[in-house]
Amino acid sequence: MPKLTIGMAHFEDYHGVYFTIQSLRLHHPEVMKDVEFVVIDNSPDSEHGKQVEKSVRGWAHIGNAGAQYIPLVSPAGTSPSRNKIFEAATGDAVLAMDCHVMFPANSIKRLIDFYDENPTTKDIYTGPLVYDSLNNKTTHFNDEWRGEMWGTWGSAWTNGTGNYFSIINENNKCKFIALAMGQIPVTRCGEIELPDGLTWAGHEKVLEDLGLIRAGINVDDEPFKITGQGLGVFSCRKDAWLGFNEDARGFGGEELYIHEKFRQEGHDAYLLPFLPWLHRFGRPDGVRYSLTRYGKVRNYVLEFNELGRSLDPIYDHFVETGLLSKADWKHLTSNPVHHVTTEGSPPEPSCGSCGTSAKAAADIKSMDTIDDVFDVVKAIPRDLDQHMDTLKELSSKCSHVTEISKRKESLIALAAGKPEKIVSHNIEMNTILEHVEKVSTDTVIERSFLKSVEVDSIEKTDLLFIDTVHTYDMMLDELTKFAPSVKRFIVARGTQSNGEIGEDGGRGILYALRFFMEKNPKWSVIEHHEHQYGITVLARLKKDKPKLPSIAKMAGNLAIALTEHVSTGSHSTSKEEFENRLAVCSMCTHRTDKQCSVCGCFVDKKASWKESECPLGKWSESND
Repeated sequence: MPKLTIGMAHFEDYHGVYFTIQSLRLHHPEVMKDVEFVVIDNSPDSEHGKQVEKSVRGWAHIGNAGAQYIPLVSPAGTSPSRNKIFEAATGDAVLAMDCHVMFPANSIKRLIDFYDENPTTKDIYTGPLVYDSLNNKTTHFNDEWRGEMWGTWGSAWTNGTGNYFSIINENNKCKFIALAMGQIPVTRCGEIELPDGLTWAGHEKVLEDLGLIRAGINVDDEPFKITGQGLGVFSCRKDAWLGFNEDARGFGGEELYIHEKFRQEGHDAYLLPFLPWLHRFGRPDGVRYSLTRYGKVRNYVLEFNELGRSLDPIYDHFVETGLLSKADWKHLTSNPVHHVTTEGSPPEPSCGSCGTSAKAAADIKSMDTIDDVFDVVKAIPRDLDQHMDTLKELSSKCSHVTEISKRKESLIALAAGKPEKIVSHNIEMNTILEHVEKVSTDTVIERSFLKSVEVDSIEKTDLLFIDTVHTYDMMLDELTKFAPSVKRFIVARGTQSNGEIGEDGGRGILYALRFFMEKNPKWSVIEHHEHQYGITVLARLKKDKPKLPSIAKMAGNLAIALTEHVSTGSHSTSKEEFENRLAVCSMCTHRTDKQCSVCGCFVDKKASWKESECPLGKWSESND
């Protein structure tokens, strides 16, 4: 009998399964005698599935426990597959994980030892997610809705004596909350008073200066209770498993639900600092499984009903924002168990994960103009449809356009603007794009299927659209490499969903944009849209930026500001306040180069005068 079952659900990701299991074998040889592997394959008939079966059956000799390969054609989804892991497990404890996760040496042994020391525990456990940089970790999910998900990555803090809290970025201010459901406010951590009105930018250093430390970062830190965590890794004893909702299908929506389910049964959710895990988020070949918004919302509805929670947060996040129609919501909630699909007949077959039905794809390929293609694709809700008009308009002002993207919609929108040339590095392979080339008679389109990291340089271009990996490091690298070649516009997607927190759990892409703008004031933000994941537009040419006031008005405003500065003692701002003000101004749509288009003052000079105020009140908002 193995002590630990290591199970993973698989869907057309042979590479992930191979390297994950081989990494476990290579880096954790001391525990192979005590573990078994269980692979639940939701795509057994695919080429990936066939290779996974061959490999796993070849690994049946591993240690004393071996490996199980279990095909599961139906039902499809993470919930049924993960439930099957626990059903098939023969170990006393189970470690469920994604099939593209790695652990540092000794962590699996420590998990086995932990269960040996706690043979009756009924709690659910996880570890901190390691960022791709390997330099930082995130410890849990906060009870917060963002980017079509219930839960946002968070980092726990402690005073080192058993008191913990988390932080949510609320309008660029720190909201201190308990590690519990409901965003319960906290004002102290033990004897340490938490600073009221602390701005998000630079908050880590302020907290460290108060004597607070990041919790769960060191492997020898004590375990502590958390709200929940991403389900790339989770663990409990086999006899403690409570199961995902038996009617859930598809992919997504289970994270905070399963942790809350354990709490409702009188147990708890804990972070084990000795179990850090690295998760591969990047999928340059696209996501293979069908991921529908309706399916995810249905999972949330089923889970909230099971937990006895109000459906209002789901409605507010998806229906009030227009992500899901009221008709679909009414249909879904009238019978969530049986209404697996939208009203009427089951949805048409999907073209992979692109969100376009087979019929729609066929209709598109029969169209003669890019304008017709644009109108049809824009009407299909997905990830970029609400921003296609913006991209089209910007493209129409340019002769040469470049995109590094992972969505077909971006090329369609840019082509609809009819520039002379488009260079497209689009990660989404789709036959529709071949038709886009054909009907774009006014535009020469050069397409390549490349990972964004493979694009080392670009030719001179008027507009660059970036929608790749939404992390600080990636965005800063792209801006640094490509901005010198861009004459007019840079458009970045994901500035709301991953603005503050990146896909890797680290700093988001807004931090990279702020840093870039502070170092390159010739670039100005001219548009920032928060809806549908967010896009931000930067402009380089004066004609695209807000107009400055008249010379007379600028002189008058400067005289007023200078008089107030001198009359109040000519005090300067602190270094921290000065940097906060500049950070606000760097991303303000009213900045033109180094000047404010509202008052006309030079930003860096006025920001250094303590008594000065932003004419729109944005500085005081950042300090409140």
